[in-house]
Amino acid sequence: MIRKIRRKKSKLLTWAFLFFVANYILLKTTSKINLKTNKSKIDSKINKETVGEQTFKKLDEGKTNFEVCQLPKLNYGLPLEDLKPMPKCTVERNWGNVDSLDHKWTLDKEIQTRIDSIRCKYRRVERIDDFKVNLGSFNELKDGDIVRDDVFEVECDGKNKSNGNQVKFDNLYVQVVNNNPKDKFNIGKDSSGCFPYNVMLLSYDSVSRVSFVKRLTKTFDFIKNTENFFILTGYNIVGDGTPQALIPLFTGYTEEELPSALKNDPNGKYVDEAYPFIWKELHKKNFTSIYLDDWPQVGAFSYRMRGFKNHAPKHYPKHYQLYMMQRNRRLKKSNDFCNGDTKRHKIMMNLLTSFKQLYRNRQSNLAIMHYVENSHDSNDHLHWLDDDIFEFLNNGFREHLFDDTIIFLNNLAKLTSPFDIHATVRDLTCSKKEIKNDRQRSISLFGKISIYRSCEDIGIAEHFCTCVRDWKSKNINTKEIKEVAEFAVESINSVSSSKRDLCQVLGLKKIISAEKLDLDGKVVYRVSFITYPNNGIYETIVYQGKNEGFEFISDNFSIKSKNDISRIDSYGEQPWCVAKFGSNPGLMLDLRKFCFCYIKKKFNLFCVIFNSC
Repeated sequence: MIRKIRRKKSKLLTWAFLFFVANYILLKTTSKINLKTNKSKIDSKINKETVGEQTFKKLDEGKTNFEVCQLPKLNYGLPLEDLKPMPKCTVERNWGNVDSLDHKWTLDKEIQTRIDSIRCKYRRVERIDDFKVNLGSFNELKDGDIVRDDVFEVECDGKNKSNGNQVKFDNLYVQVVNNNPKDKFNIGKDSSGCFPYNVMLLSYDSVSRVSFVKRLTKTFDFIKNTENFFILTGYNIVGDGTPQALIPLFTGYTEEELPSALKNDPNGKYVDEAYPFIWKELHKKNFTSIYLDDWPQVGAFSYRMRGFKNHAPKHYPKHYQLYMMQRNRRLKKSNDFCNGDTKRHKIMMNLLTSFKQLYRNRQSNLAIMHYVENSHDSNDHLHWLDDDIFEFLNNGFREHLFDDTIIFLNNLAKLTSPFDIHATVRDLTCSKKEIKNDRQRSISLFGKISIYRSCEDIGIAEHFCTCVRDWKSKNINTKEIKEVAEFAVESINSVSSSKRDLCQVLGLKKIISAEKLDLDGKVVYRVSFITYPNNGIYETIVYQGKNEGFEFISDNFSIKSKNDISRIDSYGEQPWCVAKFGSNPGLMLDLRKFCFCYIKKKFNLFCVIFNSC
């Protein structure tokens, strides 16, 4: 329940999520609203409701005969390896910069004390789609000129005052430009009397809760010691990979429930044509939006998928990241994690700040950033973000970019998922909607989430369920466990069998660990093992006996789905023959974690097997 409060028109409401794609979500509430648990009488009965052919249990906190999800106790005492210092940017100082609000180009005064006769030119970089850019013609750029292109390239030359030598500077710039400014305050209640909040979603790829606490110490201390930050310790992923983390959050559905947007599918559509992204609906409600990501070569919606065509967020500088990657490769720039004199992750945060400044008091807005570079391959560079995330949050609140506060009071230690975040965003933006065949897996964090909620209720496979179970360790040398592991390897081979001309048959090399569980009368195994010849490390959940509806079934064992088989080491270049999406028409499966390609002539066998190419 949300209690109405009086608010000044000069203030906006912002709900900010800072989350890390793993099992961790932080909430910062920014409006003085008290969210109270509904005090109506709790019905102690179990109500069964039907949605189509689906039935689900509606549980409440009055029940005592249902299992409560016990969350794991994590070990934060593990020592970190030596933290590498952040490298300095190769470019000591940009020759000029563009103002984030008035878009005026200004030559740097300190540079002008060293460089004489500076002449600059610039050209526009235009997005064609998520894979191609168009470069405009160069035009003269003078000190004080206004540049209203969101992405542009600058080249300058001049004379070094100390020795008279010619010197050059070049850089790629990105900014948030509102080419359809709204001069009047344009925020208010909708026709139903609902007041829309702003929403900000910040995510960093492949970061666990322990890694966040240990590596982002300043940020965590700020969160821990700042009023109205809350941690969803029961947040649970619903699948393996970044799209499986983001698609439910942005759409309320899983990838499998939506039309195909795959490059390899001849009938695949662009993601904005296939997916009901929430910003499409918010745009109709007069919201503006921004979506920032990096590493276009592994983009969540452009690696396996066809990317966006027309209905992307209003501000979507994908072409900045795309052209920067192409440009750095062409100019053979060393990877200092910078663009010009600024770290690339800092540039993304600056864009978010500019976006919030530009639309403050003007227009309701949705801001999304998913950042990959510092944590995707490993978390060794994650700590480099700490100072800048802290500064972004601290300055944002101090400068009233996130004015007004919501106090969130319940659901903190209950089982939640990306579906619930989607429902919460809808709740906050006055866009509530029933999701077809939802089975109440999407519950707003302002609603009532039962302590008896289970992974099964949400649709989370046992393989990804964070609830602590009574797993019993088993001897890995028994015939029983060997048969379980061999069935798992057979299942992996059955996935890659459609491309046997490309993918080698794998065998069981070693069993690492095995556990057994009695789950509602079913015997379940969790097994980790190594395969050969790829030295791949896998983990999966295997059910005893035949189970109808499962993807892999033998006389003795079953595995629900290929999605329940995880490869937990880096596969590197091993699946090179199936990793170039779009080059294998009709190959609908993502075989990267299952396929060990026949060796390329240019690759050394040792380096492919041990991922050292």
